[in-house]
Amino acid sequence: MELNEYWQIIRRHIWLVIGLTLIAFAASWGLGVSFPTAYQATMRLAIKPQSEQRAGSFYTYDEYYAYVATEFLLDDVIEVIESRAFHDDLAQRLAGKVGPLPDRAVQGKKMHRLLMVNVTAGSPEVAQRVAEAVAEILTEPGSKYFASLSWQNPLVTVVDPPRTAQVGESRKYLDVALRTALGFIAGIGLAFLLDYLDGTITGAEQAERLTRLTVLGEIPRRRRFF
Repeated sequence: MELNEYWQIIRRHIWLVIGLTLIAFAASWGLGVSFPTAYQATMRLAIKPQSEQRAGSFYTYDEYYAYVATEFLLDDVIEVIESRAFHDDLAQRLAGKVGPLPDRAVQGKKMHRLLMVNVTAGSPEVAQRVAEAVAEILTEPGSKYFASLSWQNPLVTVVDPPRTAQVGESRKYLDVALRTALGFIAGIGLAFLLDYLDGTITGAEQAERLTRLTVLGEIPRRRRFF
């Protein structure tokens, strides 16, 4: 089958292709617009075990081992800030200041020897306030969340204070484009399926191919746009 025949199939079902494409665009745009805008506050923390030198001890916790321990300590802190206990403590501390704190609002990510904390909320003010509360809990002296790690005596320092930005806007337009493209592809696929199921003869070339006879004449169809 030549390219011209493929085009003839698409042209016979052009409104089906256009219709599915427009439906996919309208549906994806409506869903994208209906999604609430999200804001994310991002900050970076440095968490490092403090060295404890003991008089007369033959073993010292030198700087190299402190860096190695930091890698494992960051993993523990990420589990802490994403835990239910930390979520409840954070919600209690912010009671009356912000609305209900959604699950998984606070997430951590290890960046080399730094901890990146992301706080997602429905408004920039809430995201900023929650991020500041997270920093307060982690940096306050004698934090209960480091009780099990007391032998490491971790020191938490805010490297970059919370910065809030809108997220998800570019992703929304990308989703609309991808879903529209899928609607276009689905329309073309359905057009070929309908043509395959259609048993009628639609042209002289198809008639010659099926009957193995030469077409002597053809009544031209009235010209139209498609």
